Amino acid sequence: MAPLLVIVDPNGDLLVTLPTADDSVTNAASEQSKQDNQKSQFLISSKHMMLVSPVFRAMLQPGFKEGTMLQSEGKVEVSLPDHAGAFTILIDIIHCRLKRVPLKVDLHMLLEIAILVDKYQMYEVVDVFSDIWVRELVATLPKTYSADVLPWLCISWVFELEDQFKQLTRILESERTWQDDLKMIEGSLWDLPIPESVTSE
Repeated sequence: MAPLLVIVDPNGDLLVTLPTADDSVTNAASEQSKQDNQKSQFLISSKHMMLVSPVFRAMLQPGFKEGTMLQSEGKVEVSLPDHAGAFTILIDIIHCRLKRVPLKVDLHMLLEIAILVDKYQMYEVVDVFSDIWVRELVATLPKTYSADVLPWLCISWVFELEDQFKQLTRILESERTWQDDLKMIEGSLWDLPIPESVTSE
């Protein structure tokens, strides 16, 4: 079955294919596409992506396969392994489809957005929305050690939430046990974009 195509920019020159759609995809995937494990494709603007992301800018410049094809063909298709729901929210912000951007997200979605923001270095473009999302969720910030501590630590690092970061690292330093470390390693939570200088401490 052909991927579900979402036309974000009718004049777009960058076609991004993402993995199986999930329940988090906003304004993009139908219920049938979820049931069929259908991939999602987004027709977007390479100029918009290069403007907000140095990673996309490097990838789409001549010298990389994708950039060479974009220059020679006038369009290019790229497959990415990213979370479809989080990516959808980011491209809606980047392409000024602001009415489609949710003002509330759950912790899982905020973590996925933070991972992509860090991966593609899109910090500035989400600044206003990240403040809104965090403000809606900050009441759920852990006060003692729990499974939410590391996701929140990642979010606080990526979005530069100094007070929350200090609170979370204090919890980790004072309450974490070696059993907790084992669970985090087995769950690959240390793969979150938190610098080694922080996790080693």
